[in-house]
Formats: sequence, structure tokens, C-alpha cells
Amino acid sequence: PSGDPGEAVSAYKPGVAALAGTVDGRIVLAVRVSNYDYRTGGLWRPFYLGPSQHLSRRKLGSDVQSFALACSLATFAAVFFILFLVGGFRKELICLSAFAFVAAMRSVVTGSYVLLMAFPSLGFPAVIRLEYFTAFSAFPLGFLFFQILFPSEVPRPVRRFFPLISLAFLLLVPFASLRVLTFSLLPYYAVAIALLVGSAITLFRAAAHKRPGAIPLLVGAFGMGATSCNDILYSNFLVQTANLFPYGMLVFIGTQLFALTRQYLFMQRSFEQSLREKELLIKEVHHRVKNSLQIVSSITSLQASRTSDPVALDAYRSVQSRLRAVSIVHEKLYNLSDNERIDLCEYVVDLTDQLGESYGVLGDVRLETRPLFLPGNLCMDIGLILTELVSNAYKHAAGERSAVSIVVRIERKESLLILSVADDGPGFPEGYDPKKSSTLGYRLISILAGKWDATLEIGKGRGAVVSLTFPLSLETIEGIRSPSKMHLSHSGGCEDVAE
Repeated sequence: PSGDPGEAVSAYKPGVAALAGTVDGRIVLAVRVSNYDYRTGGLWRPFYLGPSQHLSRRKLGSDVQSFALACSLATFAAVFFILFLVGGFRKELICLSAFAFVAAMRSVVTGSYVLLMAFPSLGFPAVIRLEYFTAFSAFPLGFLFFQILFPSEVPRPVRRFFPLISLAFLLLVPFASLRVLTFSLLPYYAVAIALLVGSAITLFRAAAHKRPGAIPLLVGAFGMGATSCNDILYSNFLVQTANLFPYGMLVFIGTQLFALTRQYLFMQRSFEQSLREKELLIKEVHHRVKNSLQIVSSITSLQASRTSDPVALDAYRSVQSRLRAVSIVHEKLYNLSDNERIDLCEYVVDLTDQLGESYGVLGDVRLETRPLFLPGNLCMDIGLILTELVSNAYKHAAGERSAVSIVVRIERKESLLILSVADDGPGFPEGYDPKKSSTLGYRLISILAGKWDATLEIGKGRGAVVSLTFPLSLETIEGIRSPSKMHLSHSGGCEDVAE
């Protein structure tokens, strides 16, 4: 302290001092104070007299309480910030995180100013500026949180006018002198009260319209409003209760957390309901597509019955086979619980059964594979490819015979899926190149193979052998099961055989 303002050093260090010595049985206490930074000057807080041990325990308890409150609020701030990062950058979460951080800071820069105990090098003027920063930012952040949650309930004048005024007060914190800063607190009380009233109106409107979380937020806002009034009176030395504002903010943050939790639970239930509706709609789409394809197939069959041209009949039969290949996929997808993956073995059983009935040729179709559960779009394209290859085997391998033997092998080698179809017919003619074929079937195979970056090869010699190699994505590989081989025939379906 000094009589010269230029030599005085601002400080506030609450502590306990033991007084020793008396004068005529009396304690003489001389207090020297100089206060040039605060608008009222004089002593900052009164002295408490009593046994030193009692006062020391009282101060220690108060300091520990302030630190514990700050740590609790800082934990809230960290949790909300993490949720903001992982939860899609929702504005209410970052606003709530900032509000909790400001509340944590205010609990250590008011009252006993315990922040100076942890960081004495900060200096009293810096801590005072932090105190005013928390005072000027807490109310706008709380109001902004309500505005984000209930945008249609906020009064228009409050929404546009008072946040700008709060920003003007915040700009005083780093630039104004401490004495000017202390005078700015009085007009800011009017802004704070206006923001509290605006928040109350917003919450009353939200509660009247039954917005999720409005009622608990209204309760928390009233608690914070009451502690805010106490904070105003306490800061102006009109009451000697305590600095209750951080506790009011803790209660308010708790109600905010409760409201957000209820809102997220409501959103989750809505999302689950929408997901169930989506699954039902997807099932209905697959069902309708399957029925529509069957209708087209029936019309094609009726049209085929009206012609005796073998070329036209073959074309009609090819169209029907392709329609059935797609229709079976939609039927499988309709019966799935998750609409994601199809059992390829069962799909090929149904497909080859219908192809055999369509061509009226006896045959043994064997499938050698491991159980594979593939996405519907890949199964559909494999089905179309198998339709062309098995149809060609029925048409060309049988020849004059009444029976044909067809072997379908599907195996996975690491990230590759290899599909091959072999028959016991005469095989391909010498020099045959499927890539140069003009037939619609092999053109379709080439297009579908190119869609999946698959390679197409044909085997030479006795019987026709066609192989396609599909590269698999990681997501597809993770859905493939691989315990055993399978054998397929028209009479037996899929049955496990020894490895």
C-alpha cells in the first residue's frame, strides 16, 4: 500500500495471521489500505477475528471447496467438448462446454481467489480481468444455449440486440483500465437482467409448447437467476453471504445435461423408429419389385406361347431366366432381417432349379464352395452371370443328349472371389474369344465383370470352363463365413460335407 497511486501494488491474498502481544490487555490492530483500482476504494473484505486454528480450517475448507467445484465444472466442460468432437459438431454442445469452462474459471477467480494460490505469478490485475471476463460471458453463453435449443421461442429484440451489447462489454476486459472496468459492471447488470428475463420468457414459451427438456432447464435457470442476484449484491458489498454464483451455475449445467440427455434419448427413439420404418419400406420395395418382375415374366411366357419360331422362343426363355435371377434376389432380400447379405448357396440352388425347369433338361448341377454371405448387389450380378453360363451349358453342352453335368465352383482366396462354371459338353471352338463374341449373353457377362473389375477366362479342352475372378472389398470380406465346403444338387439343396 502507498499514498501514491503510481507506487501502490494491487494485491488480494486472503490468509490467516496469528496476532501476538497486547497493550494494556488489548490487541491493537493497525490496517493500512490503499485501493486505487476499484470504484469504491477502501478495504476489499472485512476481517474475521477468532482462534487461528478455527480460521485456518475454515479457510482451507473454503479453498478446497472452490477447487473441487472448479474441477467438477472443468470435467463437465471437457466431456461436452469431447461429445462435440465425436457427436457431429453440434452447436449446443460447444456452447455448453464453453459455459461450463467459464463457470469453472469463475469459481477460482472470485471469493478467495484461489487461482492466485496455484499461480501466484499471474498477479492480481490479471485475475481481476478474468473475473470480469467470466461475468460478461456467462449470461450470453447461457442465453445462446437456449437460443440454439429453442430458436423459435426466443424474443426477437433480445436475440438481436443484447448479444451485441455483451460483446461490447467483453471487449472492455483486455483494453480498459481496472478502474473503468469496475464501473462497467453497474450498467452490465441491466444487460444481465435483460438476458435473464429473455431466457425466462424463452423457457416459459418452450415449456408451454412442450419442447423436450424445457421444464428442467426452467428450474435450473431460476436457480442460476437467484444466485446471480446474490452475486450482484455480494460483489457490491451489500450482503456478506458468499459467492454462490458458481454453485448456481453447477446446478444449471446439471439441468442442461439432463435436458440434453432427454433430447438425445428422444432423438434416438425417433431414429430407431425411422430405421424400423425404413426397413419395412425397403422390404415392401423388394416385395413389389419381385411381384412386378414375376408379372413381366408371366407376360413374356404368354407371348412366347404365341410363337413357334425357335429363335424367338430362345430369346423369350433368356429374358425369363434373367428376370428370375433378379426376382430371386429381391425375394431373398425381402425375407432377410437386416436387408444386407444373401446366402449365395441358397440363391444358386433356387436359381439353377428354375433354370433346369425352364429348359426341361435333366442335369446334375453341383456347387462346391464355402458358405458365402454377400451383399445383394453383388449376388444379383453373380446371379445374372450364372444365369448366362448355366443357360449356355444347358443349350450347348447337352446337344442331342437328354442330360448334362454342370459344376459350379465358388472359392475365396484371400481378397479374391473365384467363380467357375464347367460342363461335360464339347467345349468352346478353337480360337474362341468371349471378349469378341457378338452374343448378348457374353456381352452382358463382360459388362457385369467390368463393373466389379473382374477378369474373365475360358478353359480349353474337353467341356466348357469359364472362370471369373472378383476382387473383394474389406467390408465384403468381413461378412464372409468360411467353415466348410458345400454340395448342391437339384434334389438335395445345400448340405455340409467334410473338408
